[in-house]
Amino acid sequence: TKHNSCFGCPIGCRSWIEFPGMDPGEMMCLASFYLWVGAEDNDAWHGKVITDKIGICQYTVYDMIRWLNECYKAGVITEEGTGIPWSKFGTSDFIDIFLDVIVNRKGFGDVLANGASKAAAQLGDEAVELYKSFFPARNQSQHYSIRAYPEVLMQWATDSRDPLSDAHDWICLTYWAGTYWPRDQKGALNPEQLKARAKEAWGTEKAVDSFTYEDKAQTAIIVQNMSRLKNSLVLCDWSVFPINSSPNGKDYKGDPDAERKLYCAATGEDVDKQEWLKIGERLFNMERAIMAREGRRKENDTVEDYYFRVPESEVAAWELKRDPLPVADYDKFVRMRDEYYTLRGANLDTGIPSREKLEELDLKDVADQLSEDGLI
Repeated sequence: TKHNSCFGCPIGCRSWIEFPGMDPGEMMCLASFYLWVGAEDNDAWHGKVITDKIGICQYTVYDMIRWLNECYKAGVITEEGTGIPWSKFGTSDFIDIFLDVIVNRKGFGDVLANGASKAAAQLGDEAVELYKSFFPARNQSQHYSIRAYPEVLMQWATDSRDPLSDAHDWICLTYWAGTYWPRDQKGALNPEQLKARAKEAWGTEKAVDSFTYEDKAQTAIIVQNMSRLKNSLVLCDWSVFPINSSPNGKDYKGDPDAERKLYCAATGEDVDKQEWLKIGERLFNMERAIMAREGRRKENDTVEDYYFRVPESEVAAWELKRDPLPVADYDKFVRMRDEYYTLRGANLDTGIPSREKLEELDLKDVADQLSEDGLI
């Protein structure tokens, strides 16, 4: 019935939905999860409302029901064995029962409550192979193609569970404004405008050459560092920051440095651009140090082998058609990952930040702890 925003924001990226006889509420992106799997409008809204009330992650539900529905079609699971009416997939009855068995750990729901990866291992090899087709890494479902876009692959391989939810920088500029927005839409960039914005934001025009591996390590590093700054400032990642382009600027020019300027204006501190970017780099390396202590190594900085050997079966209806369909190139990925480690100042054999890099970032205490742990 209307568009909603966070307080004071003019974007209005969320929709306010009202269905007769049902609770009203906001919907954006993954809140549409049940609609995306084919549910009718009323059933889709019911799925959104009930997951909100339970307090369960809609992305997790979306991932899991798609994977398990494929397991059901393949005969890996049955209605009798799971207590879930898969033949009613997409209905309100289905989502109610599916959530009930998980939340209350009833029968097969007790297995699902531990997460999809553990459930797949318990179900066997065929379920694991189907699981891989939905979950590229760390029990998180793919969004935006890992096989088609090497920059996205780089973020997935080196970040934590969901590398894009707080780091849409490349996606918003390259994928949407530069490629898939309607070309007559205000703010849609032509190729020259897109390359100019990329050069300003990431230091290279090749950042927006979507399907190549060149300079994607450099681009991913800047995107990751900027995402940590945004999170620390509690700034919106999706619709606003960074302002790499603007529909109101000349040639749609934005201001990738706007966050720093706002911070300085609000606090009175004088932080120059170099120090600002160093703060983001420090935050990311702190995360990598924590990951290292938890066992993260070079062999974990990747995605499931499935994405290097099985091409995509289809692409989104609005995307550029490619022949042959894309599959990630493992050899090029390995070279890109080594370039990433070199630019990050990480150990090429382990992926762990080096003492030199940590001390450069004023993290000597972190380096000392990693050394004490025998990690560097």
